[in-house]
Amino acid sequence: STGITIEQLAGPYDLGEGPHWDEEKQVLYFVDIHARKFLCYNPVTKKVTETYI
Repeated sequence: STGITIEQLAGPYDLGEGPHWDEEKQVLYFVDIHARKFLCYNPVTKKVTETYI
């Protein structure tokens, strides 16, 4: 066992791309190309924050 946990983010995302795990902050960054959003998922709080680009 690797100890890796995979969670599916269920949300109204059009096209999620470019995931990047920030080891220092322990968050996942990704973009929704069609919705023109930059998103940040925090697995501890289970919250997604978004910024329009």
